[in-house]
Amino acid sequence: MLHYDVRWWGLITFGVYAAMWFVERLVPISGTAMDVVYIACAAYLGYIWTIKYKGSEFVPFTYMETIFCLIAMLSNYLVFFVVR
Repeated sequence: MLHYDVRWWGLITFGVYAAMWFVERLVPISGTAMDVVYIACAAYLGYIWTIKYKGSEFVPFTYMETIFCLIAMLSNYLVFFVVR
């Protein structure tokens, strides 16, 4: 069974989305609206950071999924700075 804390999930989701929203407003690099990607990745990060198996604290692939979500959220900036 999987369990997660809804309160912490909401706080993490809102915090990560708000941070990316401010980054997008402070450093606008393209006309592409990435809000849907930010919301989806923030919600997934909140979920995987608060999830626990019943009877165990360890959840596999948490770090790998965290890196993937962060790269997905920062992909516009990574491409912009690599191409430039």
